Amino acid sequence: MKLRIILFLTTVFLIEGENLYAQQYQWPTNASRAITSTFSEFRPGHFHSGIDIKTWNREGYRIFAVEDGYISRIKVSPYGYGKVIYQKLSDGNTAVYAHLKGFNEEIEKVIRNEQRKRDKYRVDLYFKAGRYPVKRGDVIGISGKSGTKHPHLHFEIRDAENNPMNPLLFGFKIKDAIRPTPVKIAFIPLEHGAEVDGGFTEKTYRLHRVGRYTFEIEDTVQIFGMVGLALSAYDMANDVPNKYGINSFRLKIDRVEYFKASYETFSFSDTRQIEVDREYRLWRKGRGLFHSLYIKKYNTMPFYSHRSNGVLNSSVMPGAHSFEIEVSDYYGNRSTVKGVFVYDQSRPMLYTIIGTSADEMFLSFSGDGIPLSKVELSGYIPGKGYLKIGEKNSLNNRNSIAFSISRHLPEFTHIRAKGYSMLGASVPNTYLKLREDKEFENGKSFKYEYYDDHLVIIYEHSEMINDIISLRIKREESEETSLIVNRTGAYKYQASIPLIVLTQPIIIRALSYETGELLFEEKLELSHISQESGGMLLSKDGNFMAQFDEKSLYTDYFGEVIINENATYNDGDNDIISSVYQISPAYQPMKEVVKILLRYPKNTEDKEKLGIYYHDSKKGWVFLKNEHDTTMGVLSTKVLSLESFAVLKDSKPPKIERLNIVDGAVIEQSEFTISVKISDNLSGIEDERSIIMELDGKNLIFEWHPASKTASYESIVLLEKGKHKLLISVIDNANNRSVKIRNFIIR
Repeated sequence: MKLRIILFLTTVFLIEGENLYAQQYQWPTNASRAITSTFSEFRPGHFHSGIDIKTWNREGYRIFAVEDGYISRIKVSPYGYGKVIYQKLSDGNTAVYAHLKGFNEEIEKVIRNEQRKRDKYRVDLYFKAGRYPVKRGDVIGISGKSGTKHPHLHFEIRDAENNPMNPLLFGFKIKDAIRPTPVKIAFIPLEHGAEVDGGFTEKTYRLHRVGRYTFEIEDTVQIFGMVGLALSAYDMANDVPNKYGINSFRLKIDRVEYFKASYETFSFSDTRQIEVDREYRLWRKGRGLFHSLYIKKYNTMPFYSHRSNGVLNSSVMPGAHSFEIEVSDYYGNRSTVKGVFVYDQSRPMLYTIIGTSADEMFLSFSGDGIPLSKVELSGYIPGKGYLKIGEKNSLNNRNSIAFSISRHLPEFTHIRAKGYSMLGASVPNTYLKLREDKEFENGKSFKYEYYDDHLVIIYEHSEMINDIISLRIKREESEETSLIVNRTGAYKYQASIPLIVLTQPIIIRALSYETGELLFEEKLELSHISQESGGMLLSKDGNFMAQFDEKSLYTDYFGEVIINENATYNDGDNDIISSVYQISPAYQPMKEVVKILLRYPKNTEDKEKLGIYYHDSKKGWVFLKNEHDTTMGVLSTKVLSLESFAVLKDSKPPKIERLNIVDGAVIEQSEFTISVKISDNLSGIEDERSIIMELDGKNLIFEWHPASKTASYESIVLLEKGKHKLLISVIDNANNRSVKIRNFIIR
């Protein structure tokens, strides 16, 4: 019998927010009533603090004051919110309108005067009540893309304490009758010894559509110990293709509410906890973005309203349990994921060869104290995978299921038996070797998966064996300890140990259970960084150090610095000066910064062109702003994620291209504009202060657009007739400079 997880979709139109927030604000733009991002969506290192309103990839739409009030702040910057207006509203809240192209005429004059006064582009002005009052519906700006790549309006509502709130709470209506779409569900072990389907690591299961509004996973999941659920899902609205985040989740176990989360407000001081609220570990490993349906012990966010922390544990009791996950958007469109899990410790399926003949082999399979409902047999062909041989159901609830297998089947190297219990959960697979398997001749190895308080050891054997593998660990001056081992594949075995064991180096050994033969061994030596007091990771060559202080971590960290060959990371003709130092594991969320120090060879030339970089799988080497002690030959920087780091030299100057004024040009006397593209191959341009634009020796206040790598200037007065000289100078983060001069005539 197969138990299914079913996704039942319903649509409910209920706007809960209007019951709590009676204020009805005006929609802030005439661009559209469509949104491209919702409140509290995941951004690396922070929650999205507002909604993004679609402007159809165009600039120039009007921006309206959503309520009576006054302009309390104006900020202009090439980064972050770009050109942004902060409006204090009559009810005490603050509205934020970001990524603007410009402001209304009155504000624009104030900004230009302040820029000329300070002789720089950046402006950050605060105003008292009454200085710039506005009425609901007044035009206060125009939409743009300042500080970002694509045109849109980023809109926020903040309370009197400057905490962002979901703007949809304030009466805004958008066309949305589309239910959220769940994609995958994850079961995550949260303690030493916790199991998911016979293994000690997390497992994800894709939800399959079996009807218009119904999804399922194929098998019932068996868990044991403390396990957390997580869900990958997205939402959409009518008439736009964008995918949004989810507004609320509710988990029920056996029809009783077990966990609830609703994203209405948060504090900017806690925004880094996005990496705690979501499954940062899975995201860093490239497995997708999942919402945690349980509360980690160091999570202090205000989203959760149930007394349970959502963790599945022994309080659930052994046996089969139903669960439901209600996934809702703000407007009450709801999807429900339904399923069943079995809480019980996994036990292997046993087999016996009960006889052979010239043409057949007779096998009997039984559960270790668990009656089997069905067994599926498959044979493995190297290079092709598993080919199904057959399946049998149990007769009269008998514990054993017998098969006869032809000896004239294709060239199978081994047989895999997949069993199911009477509750529908899968039983750990059993494998029977038939002949030598030479597909996996690359040797034997240990791999490691790190969790908050335990480590999973994964042993991969070079060939398929019928023997049981024994994994043992030994610390200095202590006896060898045998571990509980689960077989998770034809060539793979897993064991779990508490992280506290790793405060000393350990030797991990894989042995034959029957003969005691040593198959493989490895020394694991990790540094223990205390969450309370901090500590450091040091490379074996002494040239790299990561310093953690008492505020860096949410929980204790056990890690190491792996020295990699430069060629592994050489994605071009980059001049890598040092070794590449990889902090492992890298998927530990950081509460606050970690200081990185890296020593380079003393005989290195052009030291001013050196910098610390981290390696991104998509972008390649990325420059990190750093401090340079040339006397000690040490570079240092601060980071909020654990990466692979190296010292690189950038000797190439920036490029100044596509300047719209050619040398010797004769230009009609009219409004004068400058447009130029500025780029750099490696270290990059820090900001607009690294660019000088002068006309006839006088500084020009230009706009820098880092996303498009363009600088632009528009004169508001006519230039005098005659000869003029334009100079553009750019310096990159490695102190390489480029200069371009254009002489032209205004007639």
